[in-house]
Amino acid sequence: MPENLPQGYYHRNFTYLLEFVAERYHAILNTEELSFLQDFQHLSRTAQRLYVRLYSRKGPLFRTDKLSYEDIPDITEAAQELISGAFLNQEQDGESEQILSLLLKDELIVLAGCPCAAMKKHEILALVAESMSREALIDAIPFEILRPCRLNTLKTYRLLFFGNLHQDMTDFVLHELGVTPFETYEVDAYAQCFSNRQALDEALTLYDLGEQAGVAIGNNDEDALLSLMTLLPSRNSDFPGLGFRHDRLINNIARQLERHGYLNEAALLYRQSKSPPARERIARILAKQDDKDTAIAICQKIVAEPIDEAEYEFAIKFMSRQMKKNDPARTALPTLATNFKTLELCLKQQDMRVEALVCQWAEDQGNTAFYVENGLLPGLFGLAFWDVIFLPVDGVFFNPYQRGPIDLFLTTFSQVRAQHIEERFETLARPGVLQQIVAANYQCKYGKANYFVFWEMLSPELIHLALSSIPASDLLAVFRRLLIDLRNNRSGFPDLILFQQGSYQLVEVKGPGDRLQINQERWFRFFTQNNMPASIANVSFQ
Repeated sequence: MPENLPQGYYHRNFTYLLEFVAERYHAILNTEELSFLQDFQHLSRTAQRLYVRLYSRKGPLFRTDKLSYEDIPDITEAAQELISGAFLNQEQDGESEQILSLLLKDELIVLAGCPCAAMKKHEILALVAESMSREALIDAIPFEILRPCRLNTLKTYRLLFFGNLHQDMTDFVLHELGVTPFETYEVDAYAQCFSNRQALDEALTLYDLGEQAGVAIGNNDEDALLSLMTLLPSRNSDFPGLGFRHDRLINNIARQLERHGYLNEAALLYRQSKSPPARERIARILAKQDDKDTAIAICQKIVAEPIDEAEYEFAIKFMSRQMKKNDPARTALPTLATNFKTLELCLKQQDMRVEALVCQWAEDQGNTAFYVENGLLPGLFGLAFWDVIFLPVDGVFFNPYQRGPIDLFLTTFSQVRAQHIEERFETLARPGVLQQIVAANYQCKYGKANYFVFWEMLSPELIHLALSSIPASDLLAVFRRLLIDLRNNRSGFPDLILFQQGSYQLVEVKGPGDRLQINQERWFRFFTQNNMPASIANVSFQ
């Protein structure tokens, strides 16, 4: 058990999650989901604890002789109660590979029945799986197997509580230990991540299809991807919060089909997506199919009404390549600057990352150098706008474990808080106020979860040097660009920052054969337009 946590902490947290969801979402839970809580509450405390223990561990199968917990004195009795209550099953229904993975190497050697001690464990496992039938394996293993049940119901509870499936019970523990405490804010008594059953079911479907797509993409399974095409739901305008997840799934599957040469199928999927890079990929596919006129027409629509900067810049570059040199429309296209300041460095290769080498070189030149990448400037933004981010807006905080409001990465974030944002910019423009607010929030909020603040990268020395060396006007300009598109603009920052005698320089490090990524180009264009000192260090080795 983690230090400083009371016995049974995991059971208390699990029960809290169940009761929180049952109370807040009672109207949209189905009969099976409602009965889960009722059935769980009728279990004994030790049976409840065993179930939560197994749910929190990596499964799906567990061997009974390896289960031992101080707060569960009789594992066998607790397991039998869970089996009777349909929370566990004891059927040996696992695949042979799953069952064999529970065995130690010595146990596998015994089952193999031949000299194989010199072989690696996975090799012995494959040998046994091939030579022994599943029935013979079940008879031979010296223990019983448990499999937790009703996990799909728990997935629904977790999605309703967190609003996503990448968070889990670990967040409770990290918060209680103080490792990653969450901000204290008032949870809206009426706020719900999903207001009706249809939205919840659609979200569960998208998550399930996303998992299937991930497996198919990882296995390069073209047939599985084509089959998924027929299962994808239409984008539902009634649930705008699910739009981005829907489009991301569509774009991922379409991109993989495109890589496998299924251009028509990929284009069909992209047309169902309203999020970048769908229109970009359609234009590229059309160009491959020698339909340049239609591709250019799509790009013209993008330029007229871009969704984000990346899409706009793609359209400019693409049309510049596809149009004839003497086409008046081509000469009228905006020019995207690419002539950024560079440093050509020839360094002695050592057993360290190229960024560390450039840091070392910069220190030798009299600079104080830090590796910051996306940690410094977004971090300063998060500290300067902390209370604006966590402003008590109706409906944006629906559980105590959020790193930010649910609308943080939607266009509505800045629109809803426009007045507060402008007031904060006016306040930060006053001499010394930016330093005061950042320093105060660094001290009183240290360690708390925030999408923009990576505490391990923000030392007091770095913050002091940054605030005393970077003009406030430069920082405020960065903050404004961040707010244009918080999802995409919080990445792409240069690797290093150098300080010397009250001045600063941002440096992106590129080793041999490396080049700027598109989002890095956008930031460098911004730095150039705003006369901010930024350069690209092209490193070659002696």
